[in-house]
Amino acid sequence: MTSFDSIPWCATLLQKPGVVRFTPPSRSSAGADGRLPPQDRLFSTSLRTADTVPNYLGFYQSPFSDPVAMTLPETRSAENGQSLEFLINTLSLLMDLRPGLNGFNGTVHGGIIATVFDEAMGSLLYYNAATLREMMTKGAVIPRNILNLVEASPVFTAGMNVTFVKPIPTPQVVIVTARLVKAEGRKLVLDYDVKDGEGGVCARGEGLWVSARKDKL
Repeated sequence: MTSFDSIPWCATLLQKPGVVRFTPPSRSSAGADGRLPPQDRLFSTSLRTADTVPNYLGFYQSPFSDPVAMTLPETRSAENGQSLEFLINTLSLLMDLRPGLNGFNGTVHGGIIATVFDEAMGSLLYYNAATLREMMTKGAVIPRNILNLVEASPVFTAGMNVTFVKPIPTPQVVIVTARLVKAEGRKLVLDYDVKDGEGGVCARGEGLWVSARKDKL
């Protein structure tokens, strides 16, 4: 159980069949030596306080018909010239936003909103790559229309745009969602939005990620 399970609208999302919960990699625990990983210190340290983002949980819908064998449904196993897609096309983050994130008039700073969008995109890419690595280890079949982010890595944020629809007062729990729009050459285009507990869109936008590889994905 998490703090989000006590919030009805969050619990409804988290308890759907096939939902996979995860603790974001940016909230990784310290290693055996007591040190935190050098990356992701913004969310693992700076924004991990009672007055910023004390609670943070991610989830996505499992893409597998058989999670143990990592078997994909027949509808996704076909290799019929479809455009490239992610194994996990959509991923969401539940974030407990507190007043330490405020900019104007008791609402979340616009720069923080852009930051959580980048975090959502990064999480989507990370869990796609991690799941694909596990599939490869198990010898599971990966259809050719599934974008292999293991081979594409590393990928980096190249650009973002954000449209602010309405303010986000704090404290408040919101849901941040990122999705793949398309893959072109070495470029990945994703879109994202942040919604309040009533489903109202607070901000949205689109991001561009680029693979460091010289050839197309």
